[in-house]
Amino acid sequence: MFILLPHGPVVGGVTTWATGLVHTHTAAGAPAFILTPGDAAVLNQYGIPPGAARPLGALPKLSCEPAVFGQWSAACAAAVRTCLEDLPEPIERVLFLPQQLGEAVSLTPAIPQTLTNRQELRVAWVSHSPIAYNDRVASVLSPWLDAGVGVSHEITSRLSQAATDLPVHPLLNAVDVPATPPAPPCLGDRLRLLSVGRIEHEAKRVLALPRLSEALCRPPRCAPCSPNPTPLCRPRTTRD
Repeated sequence: MFILLPHGPVVGGVTTWATGLVHTHTAAGAPAFILTPGDAAVLNQYGIPPGAARPLGALPKLSCEPAVFGQWSAACAAAVRTCLEDLPEPIERVLFLPQQLGEAVSLTPAIPQTLTNRQELRVAWVSHSPIAYNDRVASVLSPWLDAGVGVSHEITSRLSQAATDLPVHPLLNAVDVPATPPAPPCLGDRLRLLSVGRIEHEAKRVLALPRLSEALCRPPRCAPCSPNPTPLCRPRTTRD
């Protein structure tokens, strides 16, 4: 199995999901690799097996511009070939999991050239957000795909509706949601809420924090912070 992270080994839910999947596969005795530009060694802090993180080298941001796309195609093909050569025994089926960018799916034709006639390639688009872009990728590129994967039940349902001819399966992310909420803090204790994410991205729902602050505190106190302040990063409440 090959998981492609086109945005690189950034800290976040996608990386957590990918490294968790690698853990699961390798524990079951199946080889699994993460292909990523930049410093792949960063992924080792997630405790994945040695050699599971494979660097694609220093690449420009993935796009369909011919020169850029050619660099990515060559890098992916070379990485897959090296990984397959490093395996102690050959495998019959190769699973390729592009995600985050639709252009990553378009890299699929670069993979078969690294396989033998006896190896079968399967490609599945992985959607990590319930957004129209990911639905559109599954719909438009479904002829190139063997399956779709949603990391939540909501996303799985959306993909199924967007690409009706594509088998879609849930493969939930690493965040466990308890059946019952945790016990509330003792009266008098200070409650601190922390969110780490891309504050400008609507999918992160970061404005839940000031709403929670407003509901829990009188007067509300909420001060988002960022190393690169933007108008969205100033202290605010839902009254702003």
